[in-house]
Amino acid sequence: MRVAVTGGGGFLGSHLCEALLRRGDEVVCLDDFSTGDPANISSFLEDPAFELVRGDVSRSVDVPGAVDAVALRGGPATVRALPPSSRSSRRTGSVAAARSFR
Repeated sequence: MRVAVTGGGGFLGSHLCEALLRRGDEVVCLDDFSTGDPANISSFLEDPAFELVRGDVSRSVDVPGAVDAVALRGGPATVRALPPSSRSSRRTGSVAAARSFR
């Protein structure tokens, strides 16, 4: 399975990337590193099943190829993508990511 992980460079996102790679999935890590740290994913960069796409999911991000699933991390970028009235919603990450994958 090919899984896109938004916020994959953050603490939680990088652990999710690691778990998915160990499970045998291909991982596309989406992050602009505004709060994440590239060191969190440095050990994955040589793995052929891992791909890093630098970008802000509150804007359009080009992900080459199809993905089977999107794992949403509701970090600052996903919150900025929404109007203030929606920011407290549990849908925050879902809406921003859906916009990103159009």
